[in-house]
Amino acid sequence: RHHTTIIRYKCNILVDITPSSSSTMELPGIENYTYHKHETITEKLRSKAHLGPRDAPCRFLTSKGRKKRALSPDIVTIPDQGEDYDESSSDRIQILYPLGSTYNLRKDYLLPILQDDHQIIVSPETDFYRRMSVVHTQKKDSFVEIGCDFGFTVGIVECNHKLGIDKSTESIGIAHNNYPTCDLLQADLLECSMEEMQAILEDKKLKPGEDVEGGLVVAIDIGGNRELEAV
Repeated sequence: RHHTTIIRYKCNILVDITPSSSSTMELPGIENYTYHKHETITEKLRSKAHLGPRDAPCRFLTSKGRKKRALSPDIVTIPDQGEDYDESSSDRIQILYPLGSTYNLRKDYLLPILQDDHQIIVSPETDFYRRMSVVHTQKKDSFVEIGCDFGFTVGIVECNHKLGIDKSTESIGIAHNNYPTCDLLQADLLECSMEEMQAILEDKKLKPGEDVEGGLVVAIDIGGNRELEAV
């Protein structure tokens, strides 16, 4: 069970406080998290996809005409590419569909899903933040968005259990209208204790455990410029 956090953060504090020789940082009360800039994580995962593991899930982009790309709803894996495959020179990689068919996909269309535990992806822009939330959440995962506003991110993520949280009653009301079937909660988590947050996760069956399959993906969008301790 993995735990991934995706943060929309306009300031570079998360990068600036961390030595350039290390990608591991410590947040207040949280240890041993590894952070990634959104612009480098996809390429990093993509460059290692051919090495396995063979059951590692990936998403991919499909072509919808000239310069138009759409995210495929399918989850695929990467089979053994064969002894002659050269990752550095090939612009294609073979993908394996769930029913067994294969396709040689352009490598820059491949979007591997982050599987390691305790990972943080930082993105300053809303469109990348939303894409990272969708790409790195699988159907079996739980998804929580803190600062969901009008529900535009939590509403498009597809998984078995998800929850949008915002401190604004007005925003939650609009989010309910936009996504009537989405589970939403009005709460200011900066005023909640850790025990209260754990209780929310357990009540909504979002906390990974014996009765909850998959991992937990947490998306945080609290204005994009909060102090690091608040984040």
